[in-house]
Amino acid sequence: SPLFPDFFLPAHLYDKLAKDFEKSRKDGSSKKSKTSSKTAPEVDAEVQQIGVGKVYQFNLTGDLNKSIVLDLKNGDGSIHDGENKDANVVFTMAATDFAPMFDGRLKPTVAFMSKKLEIKGDLPAAMKLEGVLRKFVKSN
Repeated sequence: SPLFPDFFLPAHLYDKLAKDFEKSRKDGSSKKSKTSSKTAPEVDAEVQQIGVGKVYQFNLTGDLNKSIVLDLKNGDGSIHDGENKDANVVFTMAATDFAPMFDGRLKPTVAFMSKKLEIKGDLPAAMKLEGVLRKFVKSN
């Protein structure tokens, strides 16, 4: 069954994914929706196989001025609002570029080269995250 979108997504993306999810539930259709066709344990297994083992912080600027931490190192991994002084990589970007980067519309390398994305910290770890994102987008 498709995964339900998380609360941390921007409202416009969350609303669209939620509508797609509800429609697929009501249809009972097996059509591939925009939500992941993989189960959470399958996605987690893929991330574990890649062996990221890093903590990433995203500082979002603009209308939505906040920080989000993606912890792929401790426990089963987590994502939450806030800051982490021990983050291996800190990304700074406009809040409007956050969702496009995670759904594949904006490639992290392109964002970095066009100065839409600032990276501080462990550059190889940042590149590992791009590989994880690429696999995640392909699986959806």
